[in-house]
Amino acid sequence: MDEKKDVYSTLGLTFGILSMIFLGNFLFSILGIVFSSISKRNFINNGKAQAGLILSIISIILSSIIYVIVLLLYLFRFLHI
Repeated sequence: MDEKKDVYSTLGLTFGILSMIFLGNFLFSILGIVFSSISKRNFINNGKAQAGLILSIISIILSSIIYVIVLLLYLFRFLHI
């Protein structure tokens, strides 16, 4: 079971880091959340899975904020509000 813990938590952390590097790519964020959640559900006290989950959630929040800002700037430019 320890080998699976390392694989899932490592994948969760890796996708969490990739989601922070490539903001706006929700695929990495979702994969980071999925793998981190699997690892956290099967094993308690897993720091790598916790870090991957936090990074993925922060990435989704930041990406959503950036998308809203870009959308608002686009609308203000063309609607002259």
